[in-house]
Amino acid sequence: MRDQFLEKIQLGDTYLIRMMPDEDIIAGIKKFCEKRGIRRAVINSGVGSAKEVVIRDPRAGAKIPVEPSKVNEINLMGPYEICALEGNVFPLEDEIIVHLHITLGSEDGTVYGGHVMRAKVWTTLELILTEIYNSRCRREKSKVTGLNELLFD
Repeated sequence: MRDQFLEKIQLGDTYLIRMMPDEDIIAGIKKFCEKRGIRRAVINSGVGSAKEVVIRDPRAGAKIPVEPSKVNEINLMGPYEICALEGNVFPLEDEIIVHLHITLGSEDGTVYGGHVMRAKVWTTLELILTEIYNSRCRREKSKVTGLNELLFD
């Protein structure tokens, strides 16, 4: 098991990104980063609305390592108000991985939340994304948790 780590980073350029109806949220963020050569970033804020959302949450009593049988995938057709959207971007080998968590509000005030597997923009999505400089962190599959975790050399 690796020890906890600390890495001092610098926050760089910050972008305001508007995504349009029917855009795939994860693919849109990934495309934005790839086009600009951004390999590490923090998603500070996301407001707007979403539909066709799939979130993943652990099942009651789940233990690590996490396997597909230990999580629920919840399909939410929507539309929903995005109450909160945050996450980060780090490489896993040569691929950019967008890691997002979302909180959604429904028409009756019910709130849903979890790790975003898929989601589309309903009317709009306003994102604030800040590039991270001077980081060696990357994602790697953890033998302990079974998930793609942040690690650095």
